[in-house]
Amino acid sequence: MPSMKTQQVYELIKQNKIIVIARGVKIDHVVNLAEALLAGGIKMLEVTCNTDGVFEMIKMLREKMGKRMCIGAGTVITTQLAEKAIDAGAEFMIAPDTNTEVIDYCVKKDVAI
Repeated sequence: MPSMKTQQVYELIKQNKIIVIARGVKIDHVVNLAEALLAGGIKMLEVTCNTDGVFEMIKMLREKMGKRMCIGAGTVITTQLAEKAIDAGAEFMIAPDTNTEVIDYCVKKDVAI
């Protein structure tokens, strides 16, 4: 499934003004969580990289939610995490720091950060 490009993600953020953070959510609950959020009007969900099974969750969410929800990765503090998240299908990254290597990597991959 093609992912959103950087500008599309930024536009979605401007329109919706909210990104829900999923930290510590169990893998068997994440799709139901996303469905409930979507039913409540939330269209952006970030799964933090310090959550067990994060990359599997991102892949699963992208498959199950399709274009209905924009799925990203949070707590992206290394280029290795960014690469794994992108490979899993993450459409955006959120980081708690300003790591220029991560930023440069995402820019080169046309992934919003």
